[in-house]
Amino acid sequence: MKHILILTALATGAAAISHTSPCTSTLFNSEGSSCTDTLTDETITFSDFVENTTEASEITSTVDLGGATAGFTFTYFDGRSFFAPFSLGYTATITACATGFTCAITGYSDIITTNFPGAEVGVTATGIPLEPVGFDGDNYTEDDVVNLQSATKVGNFNGIAPMFAYESDVITSVIPKSSVPEPANISLFGAGLLSIALLRRRCAVRK
Repeated sequence: MKHILILTALATGAAAISHTSPCTSTLFNSEGSSCTDTLTDETITFSDFVENTTEASEITSTVDLGGATAGFTFTYFDGRSFFAPFSLGYTATITACATGFTCAITGYSDIITTNFPGAEVGVTATGIPLEPVGFDGDNYTEDDVVNLQSATKVGNFNGIAPMFAYESDVITSVIPKSSVPEPANISLFGAGLLSIALLRRRCAVRK
């Protein structure tokens, strides 16, 4: 099963929260703050927020929760576009996984909403440059490219043309663990095979 965690352009604007708080709307992701999103089989903690924008106080956030998605969509409170360049990012960490499953971050997705050529966001994920996202559906989604418990993403908007929104996502997988035989069971199985081999040998000698 795949979970896409949507966390869109992080910015300042409300009161800071502690690491034990769930991610909520109008969240202020100041330096040192964090929040958690709990899905069906895993819990993701967002922390180490990067916020470098001159208009942060006018940006609001809307929490996205439903099905296999969790995170935020950030926009200006009055509906206008982003014009000023920014650097916005976060670290996403799997902090809990259901018993009997293996959880991992396996990919990334980035989307911007704009009607103007030239608007572009360059993205790095855990220090590795991803494909930039921009105008005319130039979005990036790639799964099964990593296998991590924690990933850091930063988006850098160039400010050349207006942009309405920027979504920065991590994609996770939740896979049932393979059943591994216990050592005692392996020994019993081996002893059984040896007994069968000895019986066959005795039968062959009697003939």
